[in-house]
Amino acid sequence: MKTIYYNDFSDNFVETKNQEKKVPDNYQFIKTNPLAKFLGAILFCFFKFIGHIYATFVLGLKVEGKYKLKNHIKSTRSGYYIYANHVLTYGDVYNPALYSPIHPYYICDSSNLGIPILGPILPFVGALPIPDSIKGKKRLFDAISTRAKQGNAIVIYPEAHVWPYYTNIRPFDTTAFAFPARDNLPIFTATTTFMPRKFRKKPRAVIYIDGPFSAPEDLSRHEKSACLRDKALSSMQKHAKRSTVKYINYKKRES
Repeated sequence: MKTIYYNDFSDNFVETKNQEKKVPDNYQFIKTNPLAKFLGAILFCFFKFIGHIYATFVLGLKVEGKYKLKNHIKSTRSGYYIYANHVLTYGDVYNPALYSPIHPYYICDSSNLGIPILGPILPFVGALPIPDSIKGKKRLFDAISTRAKQGNAIVIYPEAHVWPYYTNIRPFDTTAFAFPARDNLPIFTATTTFMPRKFRKKPRAVIYIDGPFSAPEDLSRHEKSACLRDKALSSMQKHAKRSTVKYINYKKRES
């Protein structure tokens, strides 16, 4: 078993070829050009097709609880937020498009745009990269709210960095939950776990969908964020215990 040593939970073990890729202040988060929208629709279908192949043959993916998302759409026809643990380098890019019945948009680090081949495609299929500037972030936050209220799914990885095949849930704060608290939309969790796989060293990925979770209406926005964060963390920790195999051993480096 491979062992990876870490200093703290903010360590980043996966870097792209163009790690320093930045998002300009005038970045267009929502494509309005008809040609760009048409190209995005075509690329998204291709993206899902490639994702399905990758999930089937590389990850051996199984998803439990997809009906919870479908039932929510049937009963409310509203958008929602999905919070997931960040443990698959490529699977975390593809998988939400496979289990979400409505179009997922991904909040991601700008470095993802530097991924060879895939990076330039991401903005057309749903990536919402995070800018550095305050002005850019305000435009991003407005785009997130717009997409959610249009009835789409917003995917957030609150752990921030990918830790491949990590079987626990890393700490995360309330910041990432300000969006559903602001938009008064429910959240779901998608917890990736790992199980043994016949004739393969790498385990199969099993994702557990849970929710919807919401916060009481009489709470302040900050209190709603904290409430949603606690519910998401509890759900993800519960499902993370379903992992029955450890492919990589993460060990804290002694000071």
